[in-house]
Amino acid sequence: MTGAGVHGVAPAIPGNRQAWRIETTSRAPAAIAGTRAVRTGTRSPNALRRAGDNLAVAEVAITMRVLRHGTRTEELLGVLARRFGSDRVWRDDFGAVHVRVSGRRATAWDELRDALDAAGGDWRQWLHLGPRPSGWRT
Repeated sequence: MTGAGVHGVAPAIPGNRQAWRIETTSRAPAAIAGTRAVRTGTRSPNALRRAGDNLAVAEVAITMRVLRHGTRTEELLGVLARRFGSDRVWRDDFGAVHVRVSGRRATAWDELRDALDAAGGDWRQWLHLGPRPSGWRT
């Protein structure tokens, strides 16, 4: 490579742009004494409320298997789509249905099962929801 600089990277072309500045040390500059911020009181309730608005809610993806295809399967999936949102229920090409539920694992699994139970007791003939694993915390 002609004109190649360090590590095969072409050197900066004069007049094109400034060469990139490279730090020569891996250490951050030492802190100056007395510049650390000190909290001078409690936060207002409004500030605490605004801080809580940015908290993320955990989401769980639960996978079920389609046992039999038919209109009842579509009805059950429609119930789930109405309950959890149509963008949170999707099928893949391998016969699985994925449902994304907000909340912790155990309560999300219970919510999904309760939604299926409310749709009718025959859902187990059409869809397979794995058993709730033991050891999940509520």
